[in-house]
Amino acid sequence: MSTGLGPGTALKWSGSAPTGDVYRNNVLAWKNDVTAGYRGDSVRATQAHFISCLKDNSAFESCGREYLRTFATVEAAYRSVSERRSISVAEIIAGEI
Repeated sequence: MSTGLGPGTALKWSGSAPTGDVYRNNVLAWKNDVTAGYRGDSVRATQAHFISCLKDNSAFESCGREYLRTFATVEAAYRSVSERRSISVAEIIAGEI
């Protein structure tokens, strides 16, 4: 099954407890060490939902395209602040930056 994360990339979990760690070609590429607070809770809830849907073959709360648009919106906001100029969501989606 494809994760949509790219070739050789996978999320791994142990039993029913997702770790959120990201592996590329079976080598740990990113370790999820967020365990508490707003960020940790929202990440874990999202991962639990994602894994549950994969196991049950049920529909995700939002599709990949919706998530990418949300991600592009957040990225545009961060870059706008960082670069002190307005960056549109369309620029992020088009890969112009």
